[in-house]
Amino acid sequence: MNITLTIAYDSSLGTSMEDFIRSKKLQGYDYDGSAEILKVFDRFLVHKSFRSQRISREILEDYIAESRQAGLHANALYQRVLTRKSHREKTLGVANS
Repeated sequence: MNITLTIAYDSSLGTSMEDFIRSKKLQGYDYDGSAEILKVFDRFLVHKSFRSQRISREILEDYIAESRQAGLHANALYQRVLTRKSHREKTLGVANS
């Protein structure tokens, strides 16, 4: 059975990631969401010019640190949007839905 992937992976681990996803899909798993997450990691590896075929502890720690930072930033933006929406609703007299 030939499994076509919709996401291209560009890092030195890209082929391994693709093989892993194909394996999961062949086992019957809907792996599209996880494939998207792996693409984020793949872009990180490319950005860091990672060339190895093995993941080091240092690169994982760097990825986790950057992911946390991005998550905190995204959460701050989300909270700001909620605050503005709530303020706008109160100002305009719109009921919360």
